[in-house]
Amino acid sequence: MDNGNVMQYMASHTDADKAQIVLGITCGLQYLHSQTPPVVHGRLKGSNVLISETGASILCDYGQARFPDEMPTLRTDFAPEWVRWSAPEHFAVTSANRGMEYDTVRLPSSDIFSLGMTIYEMLSGNEPFAGKKSRATRDAIQDGERPDIPQEWRRDERNLGIIHLMEECWSHQPEQRPNSGQALDLLKSAVECQSTAKHYSIRALQGTPRSCRPST
Repeated sequence: MDNGNVMQYMASHTDADKAQIVLGITCGLQYLHSQTPPVVHGRLKGSNVLISETGASILCDYGQARFPDEMPTLRTDFAPEWVRWSAPEHFAVTSANRGMEYDTVRLPSSDIFSLGMTIYEMLSGNEPFAGKKSRATRDAIQDGERPDIPQEWRRDERNLGIIHLMEECWSHQPEQRPNSGQALDLLKSAVECQSTAKHYSIRALQGTPRSCRPST
């Protein structure tokens, strides 16, 4: 697609509506997770979200999308290219050798954690834990560490809804994360509030004497 993935798109469209993009990503997850049995994407990250000509978010790289009961329970290789978006439950730590084995059982709640990391990636313009090596990142996620959220992100009201969702998605325990339907409801509420605030701001501006309006 001409727009490329979401990170490429946002680099060239700095005014892109991040909340709407995240809403589209979450809709895609909700569709997968609503299947019987649920389908787990398993590799959600910025480079696996394409943006269509109309600005719609499209999930890609379904080569690893699986039903949860088809997943192997344990293997002994290491996938550094996915660790920054992986949920803590993916990693099975042995007392004898930390992190040499990791659990590959993936559930819908694992996709939700990855959604949180993808939101962070969109806001920061960098992959999560940029600067950390893959194994150090894995250990940090296991220990409950999450990327820092700069205060300036919260000063932009347009970001507040997706930041709140991001933090909910980052819960260490899978059962404490919202499911895709709940995440969708949170986003819809945030987008609706944002739209209402914008509407009233415009109405207020239209009612302001021309001499008081900001110059354009």
